[in-house]
Amino acid sequence: MIVLDTNIISELVRPVPSRSVVSWFYGLPNGEAFITSVTRAEALKGIYCIPPSSRRDKLEAATRSLIDDEFGPRTLMFDAWAAHHCAEIIARRKSLGRPVGMPDAMIAGVARSFGASIATRNQSDFDQCGLVVINPFDHLKFGGSAVREQRARYDVTELVLLANTERTEDRSKQIVRRVGSSHFAQYLLRVA
Repeated sequence: MIVLDTNIISELVRPVPSRSVVSWFYGLPNGEAFITSVTRAEALKGIYCIPPSSRRDKLEAATRSLIDDEFGPRTLMFDAWAAHHCAEIIARRKSLGRPVGMPDAMIAGVARSFGASIATRNQSDFDQCGLVVINPFDHLKFGGSAVREQRARYDVTELVLLANTERTEDRSKQIVRRVGSSHFAQYLLRVA
């Protein structure tokens, strides 16, 4: 499960989007990508801030098509569990001297509450949030295959990040199925 940050949605609806992002997005397994209700609000806010014009109308149509048709049923809500994670993220980042904006903290809270990774161009916005961060803009720099290799490494890291959450056991089993039965993954399951 990968939650897309608002900048990925914005990139996908540009008249000429990044080849790397398009390749990455359409290479994902069906149903792997999600957005949050916060992402939806941010994307629409960006459009409504543009003065009325044919450019705005085209952008709004493309954005609504993507978020309604593609992500309608795959929009994750900011709920009480996400709020708990959001508060932890804000406090942690503040204690590290790296405050985080509320929309990013809310998106990170939703992603963390589902044990999801996050796809964003702004990786530093999600550092130290207890998430696996993927940058689709780098996808083609590594020939596309590195994303799968990074994903396996991220999944093993995710076992450690999720060690104290309620969903650890189920998520760990999913990760081991995806990563394989490497000794390292099995070891992490025992210590998690």
